[in-house]
Amino acid sequence: MISISDNTATDHVLDVVGRDAVSDVVRQLAPRGAARTLPLLSTADMARLKFVSPAVGREYAGLGAKQRAAVIAGLPQRVPLPWLSDPAAVQRIDISTPSLVDDIEWFAAPSDLCRTMSDLVSLSVEAGLEPIGQVLGTNPGLSPEEAKRWTTAWFKGGSEPGVLALVWRLAREGSDRVVVVTASDPGHALVESQAGQRVLTAVLAAAA
Repeated sequence: MISISDNTATDHVLDVVGRDAVSDVVRQLAPRGAARTLPLLSTADMARLKFVSPAVGREYAGLGAKQRAAVIAGLPQRVPLPWLSDPAAVQRIDISTPSLVDDIEWFAAPSDLCRTMSDLVSLSVEAGLEPIGQVLGTNPGLSPEEAKRWTTAWFKGGSEPGVLALVWRLAREGSDRVVVVTASDPGHALVESQAGQRVLTAVLAAAA
């Protein structure tokens, strides 16, 4: 779920923990994004609304919170994931163009993301929760050269067409920082470029 952004693993965790419990954490740690994020969508819900049936997604985007919750409850039946019965179906769905980026998302301000990572740091020193550090440090999201600058490098990234979010916890003696880089474009897919890489490298260098 963390190291390679496995969406199916995310939904398994959501089912085990429960949407209500996760929603409570969203309200606590991501208050600036909570109103637009809740009711909470699974990754499968998001795929249904944004890529399998954007028409249903546009309908959903215009609803209030209570109406949205009712739609979510019946969404698996209303919009089945076609690739579950036909693996080739994914080739017929446009998953390269931004879809409802400003309307249906897991929304979070940079301060929300900093608060969340900071909370994970606090949890990681509690008895029994030490594996949090190993989980978040499996993929540091840095080149080997950049990673050498830090004794601790945690990372969680997320993306879809038109959206990119990168969050690091970078620590060494005398310094413990959270670095957040986000970008979005509702009209165009974000593409990797040399200019973008230079900006990212400069941000990480400034943190060091």
